[in-house]
Amino acid sequence: MLFREVFVAGVPKPFNVPGNYFRVKRVTGPALESLTCNLFRGGQRLPESLDFADAGDFAYVPQGFDRVEITSTVAQTVTIQIARGRVGTDRVTGEVLAISGEVQRSKNEQSFMGRIAVTAIAGDTAYVQLWNPAASGVRGVVNQVTATLTNGTNLGFVLKNYDVALLTLGASSSNKNAGGPAPVLQLRSLSDFGIVGNTWGKFFPAALGISLGYQPTEPFILGEGRGVILETVALAQTIEATFEHWEEPL
Repeated sequence: MLFREVFVAGVPKPFNVPGNYFRVKRVTGPALESLTCNLFRGGQRLPESLDFADAGDFAYVPQGFDRVEITSTVAQTVTIQIARGRVGTDRVTGEVLAISGEVQRSKNEQSFMGRIAVTAIAGDTAYVQLWNPAASGVRGVVNQVTATLTNGTNLGFVLKNYDVALLTLGASSSNKNAGGPAPVLQLRSLSDFGIVGNTWGKFFPAALGISLGYQPTEPFILGEGRGVILETVALAQTIEATFEHWEEPL
């Protein structure tokens, strides 16, 4: 069964149609990965649900589903298929132009890169942060973090999830589409001691003055009022950090 529906950004649309095969056939909006397609059975969201979905993505649920709910991050027309059995085709004719999601996000002025540094005073730890303010209206997706320790003892740094904005607001990140608008997410820093957050990992640069880049297997997601911080392990140390991220409207 084929459905073609007009979506308003951020407004869920239900389809009370049972099946075991679901496919996003076509989208008209410019943004990639703009759909959240939740599949339900008996009121429970199924693990086969599709997050950040785009045209061509599909799910096969052997036990079936009884309802689908779709939310788009942008206003657009979406065509979907709901059926029973293994059906459909991904046949391609003519020329194919492949455009990576990274290139498309930069073209759409959604990707950003920014640097911030701080030196902790005696007895303090140095902290830098990428922060998504409350009620920002966007979701931050962090795909690369690079850090350099420039003085003191190389004890590495800790990457944490921290839900409070650090005190000092730094310069804004730059748009990867040169001349594009500034991001909503902020770069912040602090010299303090004893900040507690949820630790994601600890990393060691090869030596002082040598940058260490970390690209997670899956990106970090920062909702409204959420942040990621880098924290030096040694006291009275300087840390320089570069955050790369993109932003998606909620």
